[in-house]
Amino acid sequence: MRPLRLLVFPACCLTLLATSATAQTIVPIANIQDSIDVYDGRTVTVQGVSLGDNGDLWSGRTSVYIQDDSGHGIQVFDYNTLYPWNRGDLIKVTGEIEDYQGSNDNRTTEILPSSAPSIEATGQPLPTPATLTTAAANDAEHEGSYVQITGEVTDFIKGLGGGANIGVDDGSGEITVRVWDSIGIDLSAVDMSDSITVKGIVSPYTDDFQVLLVDDSDLWVGGEWVGKITPIASIQDSIDVYDGRNVTIEGVVTVGWGKVAEEISGSPATSIYVQDESGRGINIFEFGKAHEDLVRGTRVRITGEVVDYPPEEDDPTVQFRTTEVVISEVENLGVGAPLPADSLLTIAEANDPKWDGTLITVNGWVTETPSNAGGGWNIEISDGSGNTTVRVWDTAGLGAFIEENLSRDQLIEAKGVGSVYNDAFQILLNYQEDLSLAGTPPDGLDTLTVDHATLSVPRALFAPTAQEKVRLIWNAPPESHVWIQIFDMTGRSVATLLEEPNAPPYGDRDLYWDGRDRLNQRLTAGTYIVHIRASQTGDGSITAASAPIVIGARLD
Repeated sequence: MRPLRLLVFPACCLTLLATSATAQTIVPIANIQDSIDVYDGRTVTVQGVSLGDNGDLWSGRTSVYIQDDSGHGIQVFDYNTLYPWNRGDLIKVTGEIEDYQGSNDNRTTEILPSSAPSIEATGQPLPTPATLTTAAANDAEHEGSYVQITGEVTDFIKGLGGGANIGVDDGSGEITVRVWDSIGIDLSAVDMSDSITVKGIVSPYTDDFQVLLVDDSDLWVGGEWVGKITPIASIQDSIDVYDGRNVTIEGVVTVGWGKVAEEISGSPATSIYVQDESGRGINIFEFGKAHEDLVRGTRVRITGEVVDYPPEEDDPTVQFRTTEVVISEVENLGVGAPLPADSLLTIAEANDPKWDGTLITVNGWVTETPSNAGGGWNIEISDGSGNTTVRVWDTAGLGAFIEENLSRDQLIEAKGVGSVYNDAFQILLNYQEDLSLAGTPPDGLDTLTVDHATLSVPRALFAPTAQEKVRLIWNAPPESHVWIQIFDMTGRSVATLLEEPNAPPYGDRDLYWDGRDRLNQRLTAGTYIVHIRASQTGDGSITAASAPIVIGARLD
């Protein structure tokens, strides 16, 4: 028995990163904002989720806002140092509270780090923004905090001091939405009189307040989200670039909630797969929350941190890693979307990291009796080009079907998402409709004993494009009428290789096939069924046999 290859959930998603061993009293940010005269000049420790990528507001320097569970936020500022953290990181900061420009009525409250802030966790959900009228947002009560406003564009000035000012008014009073050019948000969809919704940070400027738009995922125009969607293929093909970055993806759920896991270590969890129009898929993960509405066929928009697991610093010996997006925000765009097209591959082609998270289909023989271990079933298969494991978690509910229907030497067709475990590849299968039993003759043919008619096919692919032919060895009762045909996996006859009305006496016979159909056209790569049928001329009894055959291609 070969080693089991089981899916393991990333430890990075289950535990917080290491922090300082020194115990520190964390002060709620609301206490500071509500009593700035008390805290001004004092050294405190605060902890909150970063509302933006550090460095976007001021290149080369730390100027970013964090918000905690008290519902209030604060600016972290360091003129001399840029600390590397991103939106969604949980940050702990110890430093001096400063009431900047203290002579103004509208003052900026900042914390100036006395030492390097620590990243306590990554990929955390953003705080829920306070929904306010445009007039209510223009108030010191919300300074530094994450808010949401909706209103009509009443003013729009570009190229103003390194950014754009957008006046927004819902009828209660105008407020300015400030968008710095350094953040790189495309405002081409915004025009005068548009209805827009903005999530941003309330920030004082001179004697007024404004809302800082710090991410393109926080802007809607006319009810339509205008944020940047990152193709999943771009992430999968450039993981070194995206690892640790926050992205927004949009696609269709191919493996829904509860099929891979319902909980981990007694806590609810979400582990689903999403695939987009780029033809690639990715694992979506969140520990501590069960998104039960994300069933197969749901179209979703997800924002979160890209994680390449396990991190290289944890295990530099790992060659292939699992890519996932850790949820910080998710939007259900509706159910009933058609599934993305799956790629039909040989097993050798499927054993490639490019298919991590992507819906694929393979055909192969079951090489060992399926076994249950580690909370799921392992189905070992081979098609002659290679071997792989089809992994079916118990949560998929297919155990009884596997036990009753699968056995050694059965030919199956399996559809699932590519997955990596222990530097080996596997296919995660989660739905009964994705597992087809193809080891019997196609529909419409007699399925009788195979005691006499025999067929031997090499368990290796052959490449007609390289002028290769495959040798088939057959046998049949003497004087029987014999047909040997090729069927595709839908049961359609594509070629007749032999019709012999009077088979010679017992003895193996050779037959060579060049991979062409009845129109002398080369068939496409994939798995086909060779079927022999022998009808006795005396009593009319029939015997039959079938075997799979794989057409592939040779790589130069």
